[in-house]
Amino acid sequence: MKINRWSFVFILFSFVLIYSGCSNKQKAIKQSQDTRRVAEAYMSKGDYSGALKYLLQAEATYGDDYLLHDDLGKVYVAKSKFDTAIKHFKKALELEPEFAPGKNNLGSAYLLDEKWDEAIAIFKELNENLLYATPHYPMYNLGWAYYNKHDYKTAIEYFNKALKIQHGFVMALRGLGLSYQKMGKHDLAIQYFEKATDKSPPFPQLYFDLGQAYHANHQFEQAIEAFEEVSRIKPDSEISDQAISEIKRIKKQSLK
Repeated sequence: MKINRWSFVFILFSFVLIYSGCSNKQKAIKQSQDTRRVAEAYMSKGDYSGALKYLLQAEATYGDDYLLHDDLGKVYVAKSKFDTAIKHFKKALELEPEFAPGKNNLGSAYLLDEKWDEAIAIFKELNENLLYATPHYPMYNLGWAYYNKHDYKTAIEYFNKALKIQHGFVMALRGLGLSYQKMGKHDLAIQYFEKATDKSPPFPQLYFDLGQAYHANHQFEQAIEAFEEVSRIKPDSEISDQAISEIKRIKKQSLK
């Protein structure tokens, strides 16, 4: 079969265009990925403004990288731009629907934006992923979402589920303490706050929570000791000032 000379030239030219297009796309992808890695180095140092500059460059070069959008989401979370972060986490999942860490990041952004029902939907979906490496985190996050919806009974269920998966999980222990405190069960709150302080490195917020629980349970000496620990761990800070105010309030009450 004879091939017309001009047909042959056209086929060859089309092939060159396709190859050239593929080559240019691969170059753009690599350039974008390299720029994203530079941004991630800035993120690791906590320089989110520097990271954002490079991430936006990477997006302009090639915008269909799910890891890029996940990084953009993290940077916008760090800048408290939760609506923008949510858009990028959604884009990451649109590009890679099975990206479980991205689902967790999206759910966490919903929590930070106080969109409790949206967060619950994401974390329940994530709980169904049997391959997710750290299932105690979505369990805890579900507990935190229900806690903020004032559904303390359900919150307690999920905090306990998180503890069954990861024994001694400090965040879940604190969640239980906060939930029981809201329910007026101060003895149980103290029990879980004490467990959390035993298993955690010095963490001022935990001791502040414990001091409040002691105070509510009329254990004033223990409350003062817990609040003093807050100031010892983090002196000259806002939470230390709050602890000192609580100590003054307790001492004033004891004089009446």
